[in-house]
Amino acid sequence: MSAADDASQDLVSLTQTDDSGRFRLENIPPGRYVIVAGSIYYPVFYPGKLQRSEATSMAITQSSSLTGIDFTMAVADGVNVRGRFIYPGDSTQIDYANPIVRVTREGMPPLQEAPLNPDGSFELRNVPPGRYTLIPTGGVPYGITVPEKGLLNFETRVPTMVQVLVTWSVEGGNANPAMSLSFEGTAGSFSLGPSSQGMGFQLPEGLYRMAPGLPGDYSVKSITLDGRTVNIDQLRFTPEEHDLQLRIILNKPANG
Repeated sequence: MSAADDASQDLVSLTQTDDSGRFRLENIPPGRYVIVAGSIYYPVFYPGKLQRSEATSMAITQSSSLTGIDFTMAVADGVNVRGRFIYPGDSTQIDYANPIVRVTREGMPPLQEAPLNPDGSFELRNVPPGRYTLIPTGGVPYGITVPEKGLLNFETRVPTMVQVLVTWSVEGGNANPAMSLSFEGTAGSFSLGPSSQGMGFQLPEGLYRMAPGLPGDYSVKSITLDGRTVNIDQLRFTPEEHDLQLRIILNKPANG
């Protein structure tokens, strides 16, 4: 059992019920709160609703403990999730040993995982209703909504992945600053860093905008991809037989 601030959704008190289901939430400051019970993957909101928007909040006028609240636990059965990831060539890539798919929710540990069959198919059992992310070996995250009843069938194509090695240096030979990098494209945002030694990315093929995180007064002077000058806002990554080499030249700070 827990109490969360109705406005900020911050957790303010947490406890376990006894064998009879009784509970006591301690040291709750004045405010309006939503009472939550159940698992982190399948919360139930007072007085027994599955959606936070349908919860009945409670006003606390002075710092106190909270007891004597009758709470109906509406626990739905889990749903089986079946699907298929269609890999390039219409089969699971042979480069991956023991490929799997994980189901996760933001900010929480993986709920469960299942093996991917040679054709990319899989089945996850008894997944509580809610919004999740599927992460297959060698692929990018995919969002799904698991219904309260029935069976969810899911199918999508896994894009071809591209290896990109990023290195940088400062014009004039100064020591490399630590920087972070993100690539933003239609498949999502992919970030690493900070580092001063270079970075390796595995990205879905496609068009990206690069967003460098540079310290102080450093700025990007030029970028080359496999020796060709490219635009920071128009980076197209396509599969090659080698790692793509992205080279960044930085302008030295005026006081450097």
